[in-house]
Amino acid sequence: MRSKQHVVGRGAPSRLRRPPPTGRQLTALLTEVGQAIATSLGAREIAQTVVDQAVRVIRADRCAIYFVDPDQTLLEPVVAVDVRDPVSVRDLFYAHPIPVGAQPLFGRLITSSEPVVVQDTFDDPLTTRDFFEFFNTRSTLSVPLRAVDGRLLGVLGFFWTDVPHKIVRDEVELAAFIAGQTAVALESARLRDDLRLERARLGSIVESMRDGIVVYDPDGRVAFINPLTSELLGLALPVVGQVDHQEARLPAAYTRFPLTFGYDRRAVFNRVLRRKEPATGLQAIVGSDPPRLLDVAYAPVLDGDGHVSSIVVSFRDVTDLRELERLKAVHEANLKLEAVITSTANGVVVYDDQARIVLANPAVHELYGLPNGAIVGLAASDFAALVAPCFANGDELAAAVQRVEEQDDSYTEELEIVRPRRRIIRRVVSPVKTRDGTPVGKVAVYHDVTRERAIDRQKDEFLSLASHELKTPLTSIKGYTQLLLPRAGQNGTPEREQRALRTIASQVDRMARLVGELLDLSRVDSGQLQIQIAPVDLTALVKRVIDQVELATTRHQFLVRAAGPVVVKGDADRLEQVFTNLIENAIKYSPGGGQVEIVVEKHPAEAHLLVRDSGIGIPQAQLPHLFTRFYRAQNVGSTISGLGLGLYISHELVRRHGGDLTVESCEGGGSTFQVILPVAGPPTVESTLPQRT
Repeated sequence: MRSKQHVVGRGAPSRLRRPPPTGRQLTALLTEVGQAIATSLGAREIAQTVVDQAVRVIRADRCAIYFVDPDQTLLEPVVAVDVRDPVSVRDLFYAHPIPVGAQPLFGRLITSSEPVVVQDTFDDPLTTRDFFEFFNTRSTLSVPLRAVDGRLLGVLGFFWTDVPHKIVRDEVELAAFIAGQTAVALESARLRDDLRLERARLGSIVESMRDGIVVYDPDGRVAFINPLTSELLGLALPVVGQVDHQEARLPAAYTRFPLTFGYDRRAVFNRVLRRKEPATGLQAIVGSDPPRLLDVAYAPVLDGDGHVSSIVVSFRDVTDLRELERLKAVHEANLKLEAVITSTANGVVVYDDQARIVLANPAVHELYGLPNGAIVGLAASDFAALVAPCFANGDELAAAVQRVEEQDDSYTEELEIVRPRRRIIRRVVSPVKTRDGTPVGKVAVYHDVTRERAIDRQKDEFLSLASHELKTPLTSIKGYTQLLLPRAGQNGTPEREQRALRTIASQVDRMARLVGELLDLSRVDSGQLQIQIAPVDLTALVKRVIDQVELATTRHQFLVRAAGPVVVKGDADRLEQVFTNLIENAIKYSPGGGQVEIVVEKHPAEAHLLVRDSGIGIPQAQLPHLFTRFYRAQNVGSTISGLGLGLYISHELVRRHGGDLTVESCEGGGSTFQVILPVAGPPTVESTLPQRT
């Protein structure tokens, strides 16, 4: 029910200020909160304790605590108290979760870490009169409740009704203090709740584990044993609290069956305790009828100081169920991920170590036009037979199946299906291993790249067409410029105009290089980049490149180190293109000048070319992306031009020669690019590169 409202004009006097809270009242509040924490009360009980005491300490008419929802869009009332009207507070507060967007005040609270004071809600830019008039609220003091890490837990609010109340500094500081203590108490309650849930969950897991578990203190005293251990070992007596001296055999009265350990129990226990390392691969035999074989493993548990606080010994019955137990573990692990995998847009198929499908999400069924669950339980070969009509190329499908069955490491492949509709699928297959490295299966992720490939083709076609269209007019401009420059010098053309012609020629050369890069990019991506193999002297080639590039700089010195001719088999023009790009980059990215060192070395089967500068360098995190298309390091800035294609094309050219292009660099410390080429030339002499996938 809406409480009675008292509307007061702008100039209405504020109510008389009440005397400040006494030390006894503050002590009472802290005592109540402390008792709430000590007695492990939940968040709601702590909140109720706080508002019951705080409303009297601050001398407000109302006090409430709101929790914020995970999206921080709602303030959800938790507890509230109205010292003047205890009945109506239930309808006013609990029945009205407040959207954060309802008032600017609430948005301020979401981002603020300090108390927010509104002396008069009818006359403050953070509030609107109608809203607070409905709640008969004239003054508010709101304090965000934040955890130690800064997370917003909620809001502690104090409210005065009827007439404005002049909120003073003492009240603000006291409210902030109370809010800080409240936040600590609420966070502690949440942590206790989480800890109780985690302990219950852990206890449930341990109780239901397929392994027997014994937890020892460092002195050998049994701290915990789960029921399965008693069953596996045939224990006849309670052992918790007893000291196990790790003898070769347990005392006869402890077990119903003889228990033979295939290892020195005392030595293993002491080694785990001393080295703080697990011990696995151990075995024990239970002399039941029939006998049972147990796998035994020891694992140390370390405390915060790195000392062994306990040793966990696990027992697993592997007599006739080793394979079944392992498959069950894989299946249980899959169940934990099933909800996530089911909701992902990419297709996901999980195989066990026998290449049998144990999990497949709806997306992969939709990909092949199959009902959900149709492929779960199938072997890889049976799955292939089921989806064979979806493929135009049977050999491609057979190869994909063989890789799933035989290849142990991760790999990526592209598959083209034609039914139920044509798509290009990129499939990434990765092994799944346990923590000790034991393979337990594989996971295949299917990503539809049909649209990406179509866009790539359109982009490549556009780049190729644009480059060809630009090449002709640039050639004409270049020719006319070369024709005009000599005549301008002979005819006495003013220096300013001659300089303009030289600038045109320079810019045309720059545009021609960019167009050349785009054409090379198109050729690389379409598999049409040709090379002509012939003997090439790298030393002579480097010197020719330096003769050309040093004309464009007066601030760099070039140092060439070469013992003599170094001959490889390759395409001289293409290698010159690579060396020119690397040396020009050394100049470009050393804007302050300096020395550029070029080293040519001959090794028994390889030739090495190093280009080293002392320029701006490349951040370490960006080095793996340096040879990708259109990539430029983030520290380059806008003053250094380029498309980010030179290194990509150079890398492809070197790779086409059967070599490798690598880089070592650090930001501010210069860069070293190394070209490695086989002396005998490329392994195969082909005219084209394989198409990019």
